[in-house]
Formats: sequence, C-alpha cells, structure tokens
Amino acid sequence: YNLVVDSGRIRIYVVLGHVLGWLIYYFSLGSVTVRLSNAVIAFLRRIFNHIKINEREVIIVEGLHALNPIITKELPSDRLYKIYINVSSRIYDNGKEIVLNKRNMRFVRRLVRDYNFRGNSVERTFQMWVTVRYGEDTYLFPYRHNADVKINTIHLYETCVLKETAIKLLNEVEKDSAFYKESQRLIRNLERFPGLDKNYIPENSLLREFVKF
Repeated sequence: YNLVVDSGRIRIYVVLGHVLGWLIYYFSLGSVTVRLSNAVIAFLRRIFNHIKINEREVIIVEGLHALNPIITKELPSDRLYKIYINVSSRIYDNGKEIVLNKRNMRFVRRLVRDYNFRGNSVERTFQMWVTVRYGEDTYLFPYRHNADVKINTIHLYETCVLKETAIKLLNEVEKDSAFYKESQRLIRNLERFPGLDKNYIPENSLLREFVKF
C-alpha cells in the first residue's frame, strides 16, 4: 500500500483509510472472488478427472449425446456397445389411421411424470417439449443408426394407464394458449382408449417411473 508521509510522519487517517478499504474488500468482493475461484477449480477438477478401469469393468454413458461420434471417436470401436432406447411404435386404429405417434406417447409420459414428480404444469411441459424436440432432432436422431441394438420401450397398455391423469391435465390448457389446439387433439385421441388401473403395472416395470402410487 502507498502511504502518504509528511515530514517523516505517517498521517494516521491515511493508515486508517487503507485498513478500512482492505477490510471492506476482504469481506465483500474479495470473499466472493475466493468462493467463485474455488467453485471454478472444483468444476474443472470434475471435468478433467481421469477414470481408470480394468478389463472387466464397464463405463455406462447415458444421455442425448451418447451416440454422437464426437463422444466416441477416440475410443476403440471393439470396446463399445451402443444402445438406442426409445418408443419405436405408433398406435393405429382399425382403419390403419395413426391415433398416437411415437412422440405423442412420449409426451404423455413426460406430462404425467413431470406433474407427479417435478411439479410442472401442463403449460410448462408443453414449453419444455419444444426444446426437447429440437435437441432430439439435432443431436440424437441423426446418430441413432450408429447403435448396435435398438430397444423399443413401448408398453402396449401404457396409454390406458396414463390417460386419466393426462386428460385431466390437458383440460387445464386455456383457450388462448398456443398449445390449446394440440391439447384438444390429444384429449380426443386419448379418450378412445379404455382406462386401466395403475395397480396392474408389474412392480418391476419401468412404467412405474411415470406413475405416482
């Protein structure tokens, strides 16, 4: 610190000013800076942390980008097994018209799950669905053919179980909403299915992820 000296004497108020300034900095901006630096360092350590596995261990990488070649190009192809998991079937009526397509069924799942376990409104789920679809179209679907195996997650009875909650939520969409027309279309199609009590879902079924007991 630069101290002002007058004829060999240090002005006491200058010293006090420097001390006060240092204390204010240390307990405000300085403290915030230290905490922010520690958070950044901890984050970087997690990103660049090296994981070592032996020949009998497995690493599972799950998510939207898991099939992207950018993620796997540095890894030996003979050590990779890529799995694509999604709803891969549509539901048709007797006239071979589509009642619910693949995305419809996945949306109904998300609608019921996010209401039951995340507290999201139907409007919020519709809004998020726009982003979800964009992410799939951009980062997932172009690479699904890279998978070694594809698993169809449809449960043929799932719509019968989910319809009651889904219709109740879809009826909450206001007429002036951008999603009103789509919500009404889904309601009409869901009403074509018979209802099924959720207690018929097997205890080991992944469908329980979407239903609240």
